[in-house]
This record gives sequence, C-alpha cells and structure tokens, in this order.
Amino acid sequence: MRDAREAISGDVLRKNRSKSMPIPRGIRAFLTPVLIPCLFWSGVSSKFNVYHAVYQGQRYGNLSLELKVENFEECHLKCVMIKASQACYAFNHNEKDGSCQLIHNGKSHLVPSTEYQAYVQFLCLTDYPRIENAEESFDGWTGKHPAPRGGMVNFSCKHPRGFRDGQKDHQATCSSFVADAWCATFIENEKDLCPPPQSCVAEYPSIENATVTYDRWDGKYPAPPGSSVIYTCPHSSRFNDGSDVHNATCSFRIDDTWNSSFQDRHVRCQDANVTDAHYHIDTGEVVECRMTTMGMEYRGTRNQSQTGKECRLWAENYFTADITTIRDDKNIFSSPNEQYLQVIIKSLDLNYCRNPTMLARPWCFVLGGTLDWEYCDIPFCSGREGLRSFDL
Repeated sequence: MRDAREAISGDVLRKNRSKSMPIPRGIRAFLTPVLIPCLFWSGVSSKFNVYHAVYQGQRYGNLSLELKVENFEECHLKCVMIKASQACYAFNHNEKDGSCQLIHNGKSHLVPSTEYQAYVQFLCLTDYPRIENAEESFDGWTGKHPAPRGGMVNFSCKHPRGFRDGQKDHQATCSSFVADAWCATFIENEKDLCPPPQSCVAEYPSIENATVTYDRWDGKYPAPPGSSVIYTCPHSSRFNDGSDVHNATCSFRIDDTWNSSFQDRHVRCQDANVTDAHYHIDTGEVVECRMTTMGMEYRGTRNQSQTGKECRLWAENYFTADITTIRDDKNIFSSPNEQYLQVIIKSLDLNYCRNPTMLARPWCFVLGGTLDWEYCDIPFCSGREGLRSFDL
C-alpha cells in the first residue's frame, strides 16, 4: 500500500525512505513517495512537490549539478529551490559522504549504484521501451521528455503481416500509479516483434524430397530481402522438370513473397535411377525434343544453333564466367545466384544446346565476337517421337 504521508521532519523522511524496495522497470508494484515542502523564496505562495524513492541499486546518470550537503533535507531543498527556468525533476543522494546530484534534464538513463538513493517526481524521466522497425506516434505528449503520467507511445508495424504476435498495434504508457515506470503491451527487447518492411515472414516454398541450403541468411525468420533458398536433389538426380537446381528468393518489394524458379509448378525430385521422363540412364535413351517452352529439361545432343552455327564448349572459362550477362530480346532472363550457377555449369554437357539461365528456350555460345550466342531449334515432343538410342 502506498505511503502518502507528508514528511515534516528529517526523521519522518528517513522513515519513509527506509520502506523503499527494488522496483523492476515496468512492473513496480511498491513505491515509497517522499513529500517535500517546496518553499518559494517569494514568500507569497507555497506548494508541495512529491519526490518518490525509486530504483534501489541504481541512480540517475544524466547529472546537471553535483555538490556536497550536510544531510538529505539540504539535498532535496537544493533541488526544489532551483530557479523556475531550471526545473529539478530528480536527484540522487549519498547519505554516507553527503553527495547530492541534481537532474535538471528532462531525460535520464540509469547507472548501477549501491551508495545512492534516487528520487523523482511523478513522471517518466527514463526512456520508453521501443520496438525495432516499428513506427511511433505520441498521445498526450509530444515525445519530448519528461513524459507526463498517462503519456502514451503508439507503435505500428508496416510489414504486410504486422506484428509477429498477431496484434494490430502496441502501446507503452507512462504509469499513473508508479513514478517513472512505463507499462507496455509487449515484452521489451523482444526480437523481431516487428519484422523489417522488406522481409519475408512467410515460409519459403517447399519441394518434395529436395535438399535445402541457404544463401545470405541462416534460415531463421524473418528472411532479409535478396536471401535465397537453394534446392538440389540427392544422389545427383534431377527434378521432374529436368532442372538440376531450383531456387527461391525473398522479394525486394514490400509484399512478403518468395520468387522461385518453379513458381506454382509441382516440382519434385525424381528417383536417382530415372532423371526425368525423357532421359533414362537404364536404357540409354535421350529425347531429341523438348517437353516445355523453356526446355530446361532438354538433355539431347543438338550442338548447332538455329542458324546452323556450331556450338562452343560450355567448359570454356571465358563463357562460364560471364554467363549471367546473357539476355534475350524480351529481357526475361532471371539471374540465378552464384551457388545456383556453379551447380548448373558443372552439369553442362560438352557443346550441346542447353538452357541454364532460364531464357525463352535452349541456346548455346557460337563462334563470333565476344559472348555471341544464339537459340537452338529444338522441336517440341509429341508422344515418344524423337526418342533415339544414345551410347552412354
């Protein structure tokens, strides 16, 4: 129960101060106020300013003035009898050596101290709890300390999914019952309560039986924009669309989406003995046609471009080093990350037409100037036509 007795003598002040208890920030359930007569030198009026003993084991650190006094009463009188232009919001007193520290600033931090007892008016001198990445607005005050009792901070999260605990908004309020205490609707310093606006909280798309590695993040949410998930199949098998590798990247847009190389298509890893429906290791048969528009599944032996030019070897370092610069007329090339490229380049066969960079259809480098390349004329499959024997 709060002791609100007016202190007239030093004995009563000390008696009241001895009742103070450790008060954790935000949940201070017990507090001993010290009522100090505030006498103005004008002699025409007087009023009482109430200073409360707070923060046992800590003191205010943003000091304005430090001096020596004979006793506690002199310290609090130094604080309350300051000129009107310099309000004294709080003070620290060391009873052992007579040190008196005055706090005129409207905002202060706390420092550990076993020798001092801190006293403060009924307001919030310490900073309010914050939520990283959240936007703030103020109700009942301007946001400039000290905060009055009942002063509120409103937090909103601009991420598309809002706060991770499902709340639409959060608040922190300067307590009306405990001096210099903030009451919040959230746990202070809770990590990632409000994800950055450009980040992915939603789970990345999954691929059945695929092995997953992470690029530019640790797999913990929220995923930063540009971070990737790399999908590969075990035992050197391929995906059912003929691809060796797939990826998903957290979007740079504020939409909490993953952009993947397979989008909504049902992609899965195939059995190691059968890489796809058109390339059978057991029978040694290779399809000389493509099943899809992009033809990423094509594993045939066509090695001439659509104009009849001979394809150059993929293994030539000059080409593989600059493969990410290839564009088509429609500029639909989707640049894979470095790990994705390394896996794809290792799988390229001799000088056969392939589509390792998700262009419109299979292509290859041809003889000519720097980075000359052309599309290959790979026909679409119709049933099992085009299937021929291939000597492994």
